[in-house]
Amino acid sequence: MKISLRGLSDIKLIKLFDRVAKVDDRHLAKAIVYRLAYRHHESFEAQLRYLGKRAVKKENYPSFNMVAKLWKDRKGDE
Repeated sequence: MKISLRGLSDIKLIKLFDRVAKVDDRHLAKAIVYRLAYRHHESFEAQLRYLGKRAVKKENYPSFNMVAKLWKDRKGDE
């Protein structure tokens, strides 16, 4: 499925991240995090930290698990 992330608002992107986390699609989740980081002029890691804090606050465990997987993948790239 091809989705253009440019036209979506930040809130819709974050909600899409939550949905993508439920179906465990790492590729799309990573693309969403990179898009959000680009918009906010932040690093990928900073955006992951924000999404992780948000997932814990809202008790959204699939999103937290996806953040953990992406964080682990990021550590493997170094």
